[in-house]
Formats: sequence, structure tokens, C-alpha cells
Amino acid sequence: MYTYKTIIFDLDGTLFKTDTVFIDAIHHTCISRGMEPIDKERLLKLIGKPSSTICRELFGETLSHDEVQCIRDELRTYEDKLIAKSAQLYKGVKTMLSDLKNEGYTLGICTNGSREYMNKILSHFNIEEYFQIKKSRDEGLEKFQIIKQILDENASCSAIIVGDTSIDFDAADVARCLSVGVSYGYGGDDYKNSDFIAGNPSDIYRIIRKINGIYKEIAGYIINRKQKNKPLIVGINGVDASGKSTFAKELARYLIMIGFKSHTISIDDFHNPSKIRNKEKNPVISYLNNAFNITKIENEIMKPLVTENKLDKELLLLNLETDEFINNKRYVIDEDTIVLFEGVLLYREPLNQYFDFRIFIDISFDEVLERAAKRDLNLLGKNVIEKYNNKYIPIQKLYIEKYNPKILSDVIIDNNNYWNPKIVQHPNVNR
Repeated sequence: MYTYKTIIFDLDGTLFKTDTVFIDAIHHTCISRGMEPIDKERLLKLIGKPSSTICRELFGETLSHDEVQCIRDELRTYEDKLIAKSAQLYKGVKTMLSDLKNEGYTLGICTNGSREYMNKILSHFNIEEYFQIKKSRDEGLEKFQIIKQILDENASCSAIIVGDTSIDFDAADVARCLSVGVSYGYGGDDYKNSDFIAGNPSDIYRIIRKINGIYKEIAGYIINRKQKNKPLIVGINGVDASGKSTFAKELARYLIMIGFKSHTISIDDFHNPSKIRNKEKNPVISYLNNAFNITKIENEIMKPLVTENKLDKELLLLNLETDEFINNKRYVIDEDTIVLFEGVLLYREPLNQYFDFRIFIDISFDEVLERAAKRDLNLLGKNVIEKYNNKYIPIQKLYIEKYNPKILSDVIIDNNNYWNPKIVQHPNVNR
């Protein structure tokens, strides 16, 4: 299995807190040119773009090359003073870089800023020693082209690209690399389009360890189980809030990036309408028996996959918020696809018979409550803990008692620590 050893970082909004310099530099330039200060929110959206683009957007689209260069020189004068006075890295950047370097990773910088600007920042913070690769817009190439160049020069098949904007993630996609999006940068919601999401620099290190740890290992088990000329159906089961959806999403991206087709299906898309889900007096029994349209899953998804080894259809599904059938979802699967089917209450008949490989994501019910309080407050309201204690946890306890999903599973993952999941049961090779 492939180990990602090359990590390529964006600079602005990923490592360097650029607004600590950029905003005031623009402000001083505006004053010197007799202009009104520019709105800070507008300026933040420009961070990470090439300086020529920024100059023309702020000071005039018709600026000549010489005029742009003049403004750049003025900005650099202010930047030099501000870098010494107020520049900041994001908290934890140095520790993260040091940890990755010490573990043998090849680290690179790929920035839309100039080489001069990049070197100033790296030198000021004494972090240039961490980077074996330093690339800037001076190369005269698009970012994806620079990334491909880095891969060629370092004989790497792929890399992990870390950034904060769609420029970074689009480049990663074109270069067939995994992406880590930082939510603290200047790209707004762009980070949601990345393969993995980091809330702070420490998370970047943890994510890279997960990619080269648990995802690499689980992918190996799955690929070994894959047969030619038929899709492999992998179940990803666990209690509420155990991390099934995130695990499936991230595992799917890993599989795709190492050259396999993957399609994710969620049992949540197959909820029955509220009237059916709650038709029995006991809410726990009613949910266990009626929450999902098992017949539809079996007839429309599972049976065709097993009998025909392919699927290409669009289904009309329930919108859980409106309780109406208004969601359309298309399923395109062929004989080479690894299907990741994730959800609660999976490993029971008639569905259980269709899984070729079963994963159980395990967390304690105390951890369920802690995560639910953060995740489901908007959905379930201030009584979220009460609802979990009175309904969702009893449902899961009954399911575990009645169907023994852990015993049925090939792999059990202890996910109580989201950042450090551990495989506590490995697959039986003779199974």
C-alpha cells in the first residue's frame, strides 16, 4: 500500500497568518495614493491570490505591467516593516512541521506569492530548514503544474496538499493528490471541498498520521478481499455519533487516490417517513423495526449488485427534514467498484448477507453523549441528551444485544479518540 511521504503546504492562510501584515500594508498603500481604506472583509478574500491579481482588483483593472510593479514595490516596503513588527504564524505550526520532519516526511511550500516574499516569511520565523521544496508563482506555472513538477522532481507518485482555498484543492484533484483543508484560513467554506478537514495546525499532523496509518491498513484489508469481475460491498457500522460517515468519506477518498473506484451509500438516505418510523407504541422498538426502508435497499441496491455485478439507477428518497420524497440520488457502480455502505443497524438480515467485509466503529455511550451534545444540538434542540438517553442509546443497546454486530465484523475500530483510532480486531485471513 502507498505511503504518503511528500507533504506540500500553501503558505498564506495555512501556515502564515497573512492578515497580520497584508491588511496594514494595503491600508498604507491606499493612503499614499489618496484612496479611502478598503473593507477588511474584501481584503481577506484576496489573500492567497497572485499579487498582480490583487493589485488590479484593488487599484484598477487597466494597470500596466510597470504600474503593477510599482504598487508591488510599495507593498513590499510596508510588508518588510510589518513582518518585523507584527507577523504571526498560526499557533502550533512550528511544532507540526517539526513533528513531520522528525518522522521523515519531505515537506514543501507551494505559494502564489513571490519567491522573495516566501523567503522573507520562512526566514523571519526560522522555518526554512523544515522545507526541502520551495516553489512560488515565479515559476510561471499554475499551481497544479507546480505540484506535478514537484512530484516528478522527487520521484513521488502522489502527495498530500495542505491549503485553505479552492485553488489548493482543485490543484490537488488535477494532480491526483489527497488534500487537507484548513478551516481557519481565508478561503471561507472552500475547505469543505477538501478530502480531510483540519481545524488547527495540530490537526494536520494527526490527519497525516491517520492517512498513513488506519486508512492505509484498512484499505489493504479491503483490497485483499476484492475479487475480479464483481463489486465488493463493505459495511461500516457503529452506534450514533461513532464517526461512520466521516470514516466512510475519508476512506473513499483514500481508495480513489490509490487507484480504486469507490461509491459510498448511507442508510440515512433510506429513512421511512415519520408516520411509518413511529407506528408502534414503543419508540425504541418502532425505530429498530421501521426506521429504514430495508425492502427498498435490498431490491433496488443489494440484489442488483449481487446478481448483475453493476448498478446504474436514480432513486427518489426521503428528505428527513421535510418528511417528503424530494431527494434524487443516482447510484453508478460497476464490477471494479468498492462500495462503502455506512449506517446504524446494518448487520441484520436481510441486509447482512450482502456484505463482503464488515467494519464496526466502536465508541462508548459516554462518548456518544459528548459528541451528540456538540453535533446534534441544532437538529434535536436543547433536550438532545435527554433524547439520546431515552431513545437513541436504548435503540443501539437493543441492536447490539439482539444482533451482536461486533461478532459479525471483520474489523473493529476503537474510535473513542477521533484523532487516534485503533484497530482492536483484525480480520481473520481464513474467514
